[in-house]
Amino acid sequence: MMGYQGDIKRKIILFIGFIALILFSLNILPRLSGSNNIFILPEEYEYVVEIPAKGILARDEKLYYSESEGDIYKVIKEGERVRVGQAVADVLLLEDTTNLKDELSQIENMIDFYSELENDISNSQDTSDGLDFLVSNLYQKISEEDYQGINDIRESIELQNSTIGNASVESIDQNITIEDLLDRRELLLSQIAKFDREIYSNHSGLVSYKLDGWENILNPNSLNEISFDTLKEGQELGLTEDTSDNKPVFKIVDDYQWYLIMEIEDVIDTEFELEDVISISIILEEDKLVELDLPVVEILEENREILYVLEGTKYIEKLYDKRFVNINVITFKEDTLRIPIESLTEMGDIVGVKVKEFYGAVTFRPVEVVASDENYAYVSKGDNNGYIKSGDESLRTITMFSDIITDPDSVDVGEILN
Repeated sequence: MMGYQGDIKRKIILFIGFIALILFSLNILPRLSGSNNIFILPEEYEYVVEIPAKGILARDEKLYYSESEGDIYKVIKEGERVRVGQAVADVLLLEDTTNLKDELSQIENMIDFYSELENDISNSQDTSDGLDFLVSNLYQKISEEDYQGINDIRESIELQNSTIGNASVESIDQNITIEDLLDRRELLLSQIAKFDREIYSNHSGLVSYKLDGWENILNPNSLNEISFDTLKEGQELGLTEDTSDNKPVFKIVDDYQWYLIMEIEDVIDTEFELEDVISISIILEEDKLVELDLPVVEILEENREILYVLEGTKYIEKLYDKRFVNINVITFKEDTLRIPIESLTEMGDIVGVKVKEFYGAVTFRPVEVVASDENYAYVSKGDNNGYIKSGDESLRTITMFSDIITDPDSVDVGEILN
């Protein structure tokens, strides 16, 4: 009887233990698998608030002209730097120099021929003239049955006859010396040079052949004299037409200082004063950006419209050929930690999150929310020691290594999680 009762008690104890194990498993397994609360690490994120704007770049640009029309040969490439006194471009005038160049080519062929011939004669014992010397050598090669030598001498005789026969210069005859040919070549070179004009730099800077007609209008020394209408028309049209007879060939851009005339579309929320430093990003082609911090050096106002003139000294090599640009004005920027918006909770009057410490305990960490959207909250990293201010208190906030509990209602502070 006693044995039977003992079996009943053991079965009851086993049943109760089994039920307890099931309940424990139902409570702990979801946490271990992460179905009830997911641990997530904060993500470093640069939070930026930008306002769109439009800008016009103004530079000290010196225009260079040619006195005559002609084809332009670029000695210095687009965007390269030059010093004062450096040849930048050649202007090949439109006058026809074909006859002079053809004659020069013939003269140079004759000089080469006679130089080689005189060298052959000087190395031989034969004192006869050039043609007799070649004929004499020809007989010698025939007697020796040197067919390659025969062919070479035959070509030399033909070259001499054709070179002299084709010369179109009346002053040249078959008795001309090599000194006469050299003098004639110098004369032809000087005549051809009259039709080739080099343009030298009087300024140092970046060379550009991209001319848009705004070089003289956007003079950095007189930006306050430019009307708003002129600037707006320029933004719509882009280029201005140069109707002058003497058009510039290239320009040299000051590679140190430049200016940005900027119009902010949303003036109500954004107003700057002289000497304020504005953070901007200039949008280039292919979504490339140039980020700069530029001071306000002048403010232009007309009919409640405002233009800010900013001064820059960097990245001119990326901006020297740009005129009308799109800009983002950065009004706020901070390195933050991005966390899921649903992980935020409150303890008392303090906003924060619940985190799992490395030893498994759930704790509350206050956060300072910089901004938020539908999915994320962007919170401050705190000071160098990871603390934020809450009233007069300094409280330790989260770091990028904190295990954030995305469902804060599923756990309690002080609870131990496996």
